[in-house]
Amino acid sequence: MGSFYQNNWRWDLKWRRHLFEHEEGVAVAFMEEINAYPIQCHLKDNLLWKVDPTGMYSTRSAYKLLSNLNSFAPDGRKFQLIWKLKIPPKVAIFTWRLIKDRLPTRANLHRRNVGTCGGLWLIWGVFVCWWGLVMGLYVFFGRLAA
Repeated sequence: MGSFYQNNWRWDLKWRRHLFEHEEGVAVAFMEEINAYPIQCHLKDNLLWKVDPTGMYSTRSAYKLLSNLNSFAPDGRKFQLIWKLKIPPKVAIFTWRLIKDRLPTRANLHRRNVGTCGGLWLIWGVFVCWWGLVMGLYVFFGRLAA
């Protein structure tokens, strides 16, 4: 991870794999970010959550932070990062649909008055399992008789 050398901290990060070309810039920015915080060997580390006046993390403070961020940013700006990432389009679309609550979950389909036929699918599933069992036994015992 790193070590002290002449009273200065030196990072020695080992990546688990070679970085892709589009990741190298992010890695450089990350190293610049962490190098901006001096680490001193004579001070004790402590965690500080700057969002809360007590410095302690809580789910409530994180929720307030995220709620405030979402209320100020227009939708277009929130999702700019998703579209700029070098990820497969289907992953970007899935992420966008997940955040916007546009996935076809049972609750969303019900809210849009799209029938989910819950009971019908259960009956069909039982029938398919039963039919597979019958066919499997037929093939098994048919081979024994031959």
